[in-house]
Amino acid sequence: MESIVSSTVFHVIPWGASYALYFFLIGMSAGAFILSMLPHVCPGEGKYMPLSKTSWVISFILLLITGPILIFDLTTPGRFIYLFFPNYWHMSSPLMWGTLLLMGMGLFSILYGWALYTQNPLVKLFGTIGGLFAIGLPIYTGFDLAVHPGRPVWHSAVISPLFLILSLSSGVGLVSLIAYFINKDALSKELLEGLRNILLFSATATFVMLLAQSVVLAYGGEEEHYTLTLIYANYGFLYWGISWLLGTFIPLGILLAPRFGASTNGIAIASALIILASYSLRHIILLSGQLIQQVY
Repeated sequence: MESIVSSTVFHVIPWGASYALYFFLIGMSAGAFILSMLPHVCPGEGKYMPLSKTSWVISFILLLITGPILIFDLTTPGRFIYLFFPNYWHMSSPLMWGTLLLMGMGLFSILYGWALYTQNPLVKLFGTIGGLFAIGLPIYTGFDLAVHPGRPVWHSAVISPLFLILSLSSGVGLVSLIAYFINKDALSKELLEGLRNILLFSATATFVMLLAQSVVLAYGGEEEHYTLTLIYANYGFLYWGISWLLGTFIPLGILLAPRFGASTNGIAIASALIILASYSLRHIILLSGQLIQQVY
């Protein structure tokens, strides 16, 4: 079946940079929460215990920031209140699932934080449930894009797992970076090795999924190929310079280095670059997906 792609037709971009920032911050919040609950929920992961409270504080602050970003982006900000009324919920609406996930994440983040600081035995239960919400949030943001069949960059099975991996890497990276500046000498060798393994896994998975997405676009139909061309033309520096070179190749090289990769300096540099790429990729994916629209 033949298709025609017109380079003179561009569509309004209703989801601008503020939404990319929201995806970025909510992802980091989820990743930081996962790192916080890990030593309380998973046996044998006690090495992350020194960062548990710091991770939760970072996660909760980021979670508080994300709500106002979405609210003030609305034409009529006060209408956000309708999202809390069940009679406005529709099971087929991605917005409804996003609201429930945010509410659940907020509730169990508070309960988990209370149990964490009071050393209550319920910390494991609240951490487990909160962790499920934390995993669900980045997966949901990916689904929120993937349900649009007319946008080749979004309509891909790679988007949700990519957003989940970016959330883990950016959240862990931010905690590692803050811990480095607060008291890097307190980071044990075992803890550094654990952080390195998480970041290395995340960077490798990001590389594989980015490569898969690029190959699909390059060897797809006219609309996919043209979308990739638009990415190169409009976001070339962000795509190649930030996302691929600075955010993927260089961190992988640092983390794979035998000694430097597990050092405080090596992890701090890799973390900063991974965080930068995490935002860059969300920005590119969100905005480039709105440059063209196929009609179905």
